[in-house]
Amino acid sequence: MKYAIMLVLAVFQLVHIDGAIAAGGTIPGYFGQLGASIITPIACGAAANAQVPGTTDLFVGRQFFKQDGSLTTAEEKCGNNEGIREAIRSSRWGIVLAKLDWQHKKFTIVKPLIAPMTEITGGPMKGAVIKKALDPQMVIYRGEYVMTFECIVIRQHYRIQGTSACIATYDPVSQQVRLDRTYVAVSGRHTGPQFHSASVPQLLVFGGNLFLYWSELTIDPGRGITRIGVRGVQLEADTAGFYWAKGIGHMVYSINPPTVEVWGPYAGKPMSDTAVDIKSLWVHGNEIIALAGLGGGGCASQGPQPGCFRMALAKSSRPLGDHVFNDSPLLHEEQLPTNGQGYTRPIRNPAGGYSFIGSFRKPPINGYSEIRPVPPVWGSGPSAIVMFPFPDKNLWPTQ
Repeated sequence: MKYAIMLVLAVFQLVHIDGAIAAGGTIPGYFGQLGASIITPIACGAAANAQVPGTTDLFVGRQFFKQDGSLTTAEEKCGNNEGIREAIRSSRWGIVLAKLDWQHKKFTIVKPLIAPMTEITGGPMKGAVIKKALDPQMVIYRGEYVMTFECIVIRQHYRIQGTSACIATYDPVSQQVRLDRTYVAVSGRHTGPQFHSASVPQLLVFGGNLFLYWSELTIDPGRGITRIGVRGVQLEADTAGFYWAKGIGHMVYSINPPTVEVWGPYAGKPMSDTAVDIKSLWVHGNEIIALAGLGGGGCASQGPQPGCFRMALAKSSRPLGDHVFNDSPLLHEEQLPTNGQGYTRPIRNPAGGYSFIGSFRKPPINGYSEIRPVPPVWGSGPSAIVMFPFPDKNLWPTQ
């Protein structure tokens, strides 16, 4: 995303996770106060990591690619040479498969999956070119690994507009993305001078149906991002097995029907009146749990305002509907971290329980963000990938 953080690691004092906590034991205090671990990323900016379903150690994520097509590395950090500096300037994002070493708390690269300027080889958008791909996430639906990711796809005859939500099929045997089954399901949308993106898309299987959600960033010329809300739509397969908005059968735009805003900013709440930025969704029993970053006071990207992009949880028994996640009280507000975060997701750990993993920001001193920081003790770095126990079994994913 345009407001994505450039990750620089620092040294921290940490309390390490133990077996009982890893399996989902009770933790005093707030989520992440105990058991937080810093995870070494595969490279600069590789802050969005989504677990491959059915595994504990495989993840899909984003990574910068250099101009010659090679991957950036962790050793290069965020600017040790002109190659990586140019990749950052050009926002040359691609998607990779990575492996998490749980013992040593470190990601390593397995292989690239989608490089910048990759051509789509078949399907409804054959010949289009993926200029940028990032922030992937994956589900299993009807026996197929379906992946979504934020993308910019160029070929004007497909009428795709800017930052969009792509869908692709992933083959877990060959560990490859099928480029003949890759396409834009939801396009960004220009309305006059404003642009409405389909950012950080998330797939969800609920009640035997497939749903797609995304952060709709409203971008004004000269002002940047002015508002963020979460939109969603139900998907259904056409006769060839490509997933589109239900009842439509082709690509839709980010703010057009039948899409609906399911979670929006809270009017009259100074710390939540600007942004609700989706990070992840999952199913617990008959309910959907959604995790987002909240921001207020004009906070539409990571900033110094109190509670800017802090972690928030909400739930709904309905997958779609006008502001269905706004209708329920937020969960665990007094137990959640107060510093800014991004791409936070529940992941299954080898002990059989669940942890959260996400990119957390060093809290600014503003009277709120520093109250319950994750991790509790910070060094000099501005951000880090952090993993910590998910203590509430009543909210664990059940499918």
